Amino acid sequence: MDCIARLGNGRAIGRARVNLFVIRAFIKMREQLATDAAILKRLAEIDKMLLVHDSALHDLYQNCCRCFPLHPSHPAQNRFSPIVSGADSLACGGST
Repeated sequence: MDCIARLGNGRAIGRARVNLFVIRAFIKMREQLATDAAILKRLAEIDKMLLVHDSALHDLYQNCCRCFPLHPSHPAQNRFSPIVSGADSLACGGST
């Protein structure tokens, strides 16, 4: 009751409520922006990891294709025939 008496009339009370509403809205906006920034930072980290993994998987795929080319008699099927001669067998885990 003392607060109402100090503010004077209904207009002052209404303005005080609007001011509090605006302040709270700005606080929520600031919290949301901070949350968004954290999410964007995490997404950037995930994107960087995916690029690294994509590169590693591409290299692995290239090595597999070199070591195990598609069988020439069945190109539509994914049958592999290993190469076992020379330098290719070393690159594919073989030994000479």
